[in-house]
Amino acid sequence: MKGTRPHGSLSGKGDVVHTVTRELLQLRREVARRLELADLAPAGRSGVVRSRSVTWLVDKLDQVLALDGLTMLSSVEDDEDPVELGVVEWALAWESRLRRLVDDEPGHTVARCPGCDQRSCEWRPQAGYYVCSDCGRHVSEVEERTLVTEEAGA
Repeated sequence: MKGTRPHGSLSGKGDVVHTVTRELLQLRREVARRLELADLAPAGRSGVVRSRSVTWLVDKLDQVLALDGLTMLSSVEDDEDPVELGVVEWALAWESRLRRLVDDEPGHTVARCPGCDQRSCEWRPQAGYYVCSDCGRHVSEVEERTLVTEEAGA
């Protein structure tokens, strides 16, 4: 029919966007239900809907993090075998998956650890930080970039 979109399986990156969007909207609805708020999430998965849902969740972030036992059934790693994740673990897992999708996930860094001055910081997706294997210090991506830049300029 003229003017209709084809249906069927999306491929590659489209499938990932579809899955994260579905889970994001599910999270928004569950948070609204648990906080006893009206869920005004529009139907669909457009950029506007995603943007409004993310903004809504960020506005309520303190309340979201305070909800006991809030979990998500997520297909972040395998559509056939969803796993239950806490909301923080869910966000970190999706961040890591999306970074891998665009080849942007950090790895080893040459930065010296500000805690022990060793070059032993590795990216830990579950932590969302670089973690020094010698002293255990957590280093953010911003701090890591600053350390590398300062040392290169020295």
